[in-house]
Amino acid sequence: MSMPTIKTFSRAVVVSIALLASASLSSAATITAASPSRADVGAAVASANYGDTVVIPGGAATWNSQLTINKGITLQGNGSSGSNRTVITSNVPAGFFSFLIYYSPDATSISANIPFRVTGIECNGNGSSGSGCVFVENTTTDSTKPITKVRIDHNYFHDAYNSSYTQRCVLTNGMAWGVIDHNTFLNCQKTFDEEGSDSIGWAAAYAIGSANYMYFEDNTVTNAITGLSLITSGGQGGRYVVRHNVLDTTGQTDSGQTYDIHNHISDRGTVGAEIYDNVLTTRAGAYQFVDHRGGTGIIFNNRIIKPGSDITFDVREEFNGQYDTVRNTYDWHNTYGSSSGLENPATEQCTQGCSIILLNVNYWYPSFGLEANRPSSCSANTFWASTDTERIFKCTSANTWTTYYQSYTYPHPLTVSGSSGAPSAPTNLRIVP
Repeated sequence: MSMPTIKTFSRAVVVSIALLASASLSSAATITAASPSRADVGAAVASANYGDTVVIPGGAATWNSQLTINKGITLQGNGSSGSNRTVITSNVPAGFFSFLIYYSPDATSISANIPFRVTGIECNGNGSSGSGCVFVENTTTDSTKPITKVRIDHNYFHDAYNSSYTQRCVLTNGMAWGVIDHNTFLNCQKTFDEEGSDSIGWAAAYAIGSANYMYFEDNTVTNAITGLSLITSGGQGGRYVVRHNVLDTTGQTDSGQTYDIHNHISDRGTVGAEIYDNVLTTRAGAYQFVDHRGGTGIIFNNRIIKPGSDITFDVREEFNGQYDTVRNTYDWHNTYGSSSGLENPATEQCTQGCSIILLNVNYWYPSFGLEANRPSSCSANTFWASTDTERIFKCTSANTWTTYYQSYTYPHPLTVSGSSGAPSAPTNLRIVP
């Protein structure tokens, strides 16, 4: 009998993995840890199979060491509010970034794209004594193998900051995409940071308005400590979307910044960021809404409520001389005004490298309005944006509009396909001592 070719054998292995994963998911179990302690939760996770749910009961525990998970499971607390909520306080050394990490998913989890979810937990970052909360990292060097079913939802993350290490309440790295939704964040040094393994992130398939981002949506964020203004940041080949969030930085006393689309001379920049339909309330004084240093940006329909007009939207050059400069960027209908609702155009400016980054070459401020009012005539290679249907139209030839961009499905499909809403009461329990 002849041996299979390498290609045939590889396909057989992939099919086998998929079938095994499918069988495992169809018989997924719910396992309840004996307590919220690090030891008991670790034991429950160790006994879980692909697709299982590990329930952390209500109560409080302090974790002194990080818990690492590398298989697709759901980690479900008893809720992040109420008298019997699940509360984990981090006493993990700050250099470890988080008390919980989904790290380097195994071959089955990646090949079968098995979901990973964290829900219903209160994470106390413990201020300067602890760490961040959740870290998701896909360490593969193969740009064709992302994980795309990560969901972090209905949690309460708070007090993650440190003077020696930059703490993130949620940090994702590598090709790890999905949605972070319906969480409450309070006083996080960085609320959410999305990095992308540099050149691997740039090599991965990318399209504006697609699923291939980490989405941050329907969250409530409050920062009330000096220096804790950064809501989202991306870099090193990362990509993120921030939409439909309510943000409040009125308690800060220093000049602040909300969004960073990062780039730097020593590493790769952000592939792309989309920021839209968010409401930010902030204080009087100088404030930077967006610092856009590299990659693609699509930024629109954001409402800034602020008592003064000194807010900036900066586009600037900070790249290594070879790649990753600001490109294919479109900003429209970002408004600010007083709490009474007075709206004026936000200040948008090129602050650095303006001979390299050019208006209507690298970035555009397209005309906009309701789609029903889109003009019938246009000149080739111009753009027009819709505030209601959230599209960008490009004039591909005289008087011919073609859809160039359409915002991705909202709510995110992962929030409504079998995993919507707050965590439900567990069934088919088995206790792991």
